[in-house]
Amino acid sequence: MATQLVFRTTPIFVNIPAGAFITLATVNVANFDQIRVVASVNLQSGSPVVINLIIVEGADELVARLDSMVLTPGANVTRVYAVPGKTLRVFGQVNDLEKSSAAQVLVYA
Repeated sequence: MATQLVFRTTPIFVNIPAGAFITLATVNVANFDQIRVVASVNLQSGSPVVINLIIVEGADELVARLDSMVLTPGANVTRVYAVPGKTLRVFGQVNDLEKSSAAQVLVYA
């Protein structure tokens, strides 16, 4: 099967306010054996961003953290995972209480 884009943040970079923890995506991964997650933080961002990948079961039960990535402004990371369940929730978090940041996340299968 050819690689396909399953999810992409819209707009390309999503603003994450200072001190915020926001949901960037809820992605249905049930039809895939493996996914590739690409995450990046805009170079002009004011602080690092933590991207959390959380396994979701049932209606909305957050079961476990699949991974957590800390990205500094201008950084990007690509990671491949065996699909752990049916749904993956992607969160963005800025711990700095004064500076916001912008991040993007793409999921391929």
